[in-house]
Amino acid sequence: MKVDINSKLNALCKKDHPTESEVVHIMVLIRKYLEYPDMEMNQKFLALKFFCDWSLHIAIEYSIPAMEILVKLNDTIVRLKQTPDNDLLMKEITKVVSFPVLKEQLHKFLSSIGINDKFTTVTINWLNFLEKYIEVIRDQVIAFPEEMSPRNRYFRMLKPYYDQIRSNPIKEGCWTIGLSLSYMNESFFKGKNIPSQNSLFCLILYASDTTKIIIPLAKQELL
Repeated sequence: MKVDINSKLNALCKKDHPTESEVVHIMVLIRKYLEYPDMEMNQKFLALKFFCDWSLHIAIEYSIPAMEILVKLNDTIVRLKQTPDNDLLMKEITKVVSFPVLKEQLHKFLSSIGINDKFTTVTINWLNFLEKYIEVIRDQVIAFPEEMSPRNRYFRMLKPYYDQIRSNPIKEGCWTIGLSLSYMNESFFKGKNIPSQNSLFCLILYASDTTKIIIPLAKQELL
């Protein structure tokens, strides 16, 4: 089975510009490979496993790398909430959800199984791959489960991250519980009712008090 997965990945990774469906296929194959009982590889590529899961599920609730992103996001919002520099806020928020880690882990994984990929080693190919990947994960939520109690079998794993965020609220009674990436019409930020022809790629932060905070992302930092 591993040989079959390796063969399929090798064929897909020879393509300069994979389609969106091919990007999904690549992430599926990698996720299958990481299912094999090789604990050393599983631990080494935890972040890559998360990025695979993000592309395959409509919501991510039980991933340590995902919870670490939520902690970083909450801490960054708290640290910069008083700054008058919107560009700085955009850049720092974008860094939280940017994809250098995906690039690094994807390259290391493919190299470790003997595949020379064109995605991570050629800039224009990486930009194309990432564009397709982002389209796949768009609107797919990373969040704590609705029930954060001992009845949840992942409670002990998630609680330290939840407590860390809750102890550092954005404001009283308001802390980060989830995020998604999506496109928002530019008119939303200008207070206009007439839709613009342009859309901005944004982070949507879901807060504990049901507030949604929408932050445009800095494309150069995202890539």
